[in-house]
Amino acid sequence: MKKILHVAILVILSLTIACNKVTPKLELTSKNVINVPYEGGDYTITYELVSENGGKIKAITNNDEVVTSIDTKTEGKIRIHVSENTTTQSREATIIVSHDNLCFYVDVKQAEIVEIKVEDNKVKSVITNLGAEYDVDCVIMATGTPVTNSITDCY
Repeated sequence: MKKILHVAILVILSLTIACNKVTPKLELTSKNVINVPYEGGDYTITYELVSENGGKIKAITNNDEVVTSIDTKTEGKIRIHVSENTTTQSREATIIVSHDNLCFYVDVKQAEIVEIKVEDNKVKSVITNLGAEYDVDCVIMATGTPVTNSITDCY
């Protein structure tokens, strides 16, 4: 009778442990595309990690000219820095985030300057390929940047 009781207790404990097993999960909780203006800047990606063994996530980029730094020190957040785009071409990078065999991707799409608006011989704004217009006082032009009207001085 004692042996049957011990076996029953072991079976119940085994079932309890098996039922409480954590299903690993790595889930992106922010957007999977980050649209960045030409001037670049700092951005945060958020995620949720559920794992029995805890641990750190890994994050890498396929284009370190666009994404120049990745910081994974804060749990649930990945901080990235996108450098300024001084070209007339849009740029893209992908950030791959992983933990064990789980992963997700975040695309970074950075605009380029496609038009410089001038009024009364002064730079007023620049327009990016993503359609954003930024008021500016001066622009350093790169070859191939179309300019509407003409510029005589820049302060």
